[in-house]
Amino acid sequence: QAVEIIQDNARQTIKINQTSPIHIKWPHAKDSFALGIVLKGGQRVQLVEEMGQWSMIKFLMKHSKSSSNPKVRIVRIDHPAYPVELEFETQANMHPLSAAVQSFFQVPEHIAIQTNH
Repeated sequence: QAVEIIQDNARQTIKINQTSPIHIKWPHAKDSFALGIVLKGGQRVQLVEEMGQWSMIKFLMKHSKSSSNPKVRIVRIDHPAYPVELEFETQANMHPLSAAVQSFFQVPEHIAIQTNH
């Protein structure tokens, strides 16, 4: 019936054949990032989980691949009973797997060292 993105204790639900966009903040999860499904009877099945800092990035590194469109990532979970494939489109070309870490930091022009006496 639906796919769930679980960041720590927060859940976002994506319905099957959903065409409206959802927004995912990254890296949001502090402890865990998981992907699960909700079956027709309402039962939840967690398919995969990554733990620790940068768990969303770890998840994407293991389970996603690029496509011919630079704004699209394909996420594939090879669960024996419930295989899942999702296509995510970013609003911009930058996403966690293509961003250069050094682009997030600006070195100040002047650095002052302050000591406490």
